Amino acid sequence: MRGLTRVKLLNATRLNPEKITHPFQLMAAWFAMLIILVGILLTAADQLERPTWAAGFLVISSIAISLLVMALVFTMLTVFRPHLQGPKEYAEWLKDSRKFVGEAEQHLEITQTKKTEISLATKESIDVTDLHLFRRIAIHTVEVTRITRAEDVLAALRRVGFRAEIYDSMEPSKGHVSKSSHEAIWIGSRVPPDVATLAIKTVVAIWPHLAYLHISGDVGDTPPDYMHDELFFGGASSTALEYGLMRWTKADFEKMSNELTLEGFHELIRAKYSRREVEA
Repeated sequence: MRGLTRVKLLNATRLNPEKITHPFQLMAAWFAMLIILVGILLTAADQLERPTWAAGFLVISSIAISLLVMALVFTMLTVFRPHLQGPKEYAEWLKDSRKFVGEAEQHLEITQTKKTEISLATKESIDVTDLHLFRRIAIHTVEVTRITRAEDVLAALRRVGFRAEIYDSMEPSKGHVSKSSHEAIWIGSRVPPDVATLAIKTVVAIWPHLAYLHISGDVGDTPPDYMHDELFFGGASSTALEYGLMRWTKADFEKMSNELTLEGFHELIRAKYSRREVEA
């Protein structure tokens, strides 16, 4: 009779790994395994007669395992709850975890122009007459934080063909956003140097407070794949300092060339990483 009960218990809690497609389902699997394990331990405790201490040991073990699993589940639901979300929701949280701050989202359509010139604060002019470059610009999304002159930044990016939008944060607005707390530029690792340079010089002309550059994936994290093809302006200064980034000056931005290879472009940016991060 007891053997039949154990068989029913195992059948009721049988797991199909191919059906576990969400992190929360994995936690349900933990509970299922806990039921099986505790059931086995208590059944064994009920049947064992010798040694006399074995039954008590098994009962105590089942209680300890139950408490351990519940503690782990509580930790997952509190400390690591964002990691239990689906892929789309986790991608949005990942952006917010880097302290991208925004209030609303504004999509801008690409304006087809044959020739556009942007006058920069450096008294330099970028001539976008290369149709091939213009087409490559159009496939890379640029997001900006909603701070002072964000609309001017969007308009300037639009004029050279970028798909620009204000980042829509999941976090509620906390009032005025200071420029000094949003000085970072996040660069997708697959964004071509000429495209990135054009966007950077265009934005820095309007937002000269920007001072930190970082390439996606350089801190050992694994962001969603699409983030390697995007640029973000106005990232949190606190995150840049946490990454150990060093400040870029106006002269550094002026010297940035759009003729570098992807490797050379990345080396230029990483030269401003701290020694601690370079050694890591």
